[in-house]
Amino acid sequence: MVSSESSIASFESTQLRMRLVTESDQQFYVSLFTDSETMQHIGDALSDNQAMERFKKDIAASGQNPSNSMLWVIINKTQNIKLGLIGISQRSIFNGNWELGVILAKQAVARGIAKEAIRGLTKDILNQLQIDELYGRIKHKNDISINMVKSMGFENYKNDDDYGYWVFENKNWG
Repeated sequence: MVSSESSIASFESTQLRMRLVTESDQQFYVSLFTDSETMQHIGDALSDNQAMERFKKDIAASGQNPSNSMLWVIINKTQNIKLGLIGISQRSIFNGNWELGVILAKQAVARGIAKEAIRGLTKDILNQLQIDELYGRIKHKNDISINMVKSMGFENYKNDDDYGYWVFENKNWG
């Protein structure tokens, strides 16, 4: 777990600003998790009630100190438009190591947004938190994400019927 500090409340990249999710982001969050097209490569789309419950849990988790889960909204700096979410959380599926998750609005897919947000996260936040590895799962049919993580230096270390499991080590952050 990590202590929440104001220095991790937000970070930026060239085109993007990421800030911790707040109550004001509920509608955007719900719209992402209930949209079947957005969720097609992540998991099943949620109902409005399921998405609202998940949002409440994510808000509560990121408000704890120390926190084992943090979620930021990805915002286009020039247009001030919300493009997606990026988060990290300690997960038992990865033996307590940190899992990375990114979900983008449809208009932000395949535009380099996820890659830029991940680069900002690794550069500005993970070094502060002394996190040296990020883990993730990607559905086998999600070619856009698979190609992106390969280009960034993520390494595939196992597969099951639905997902490839990936690790991104500090030596590849840059």
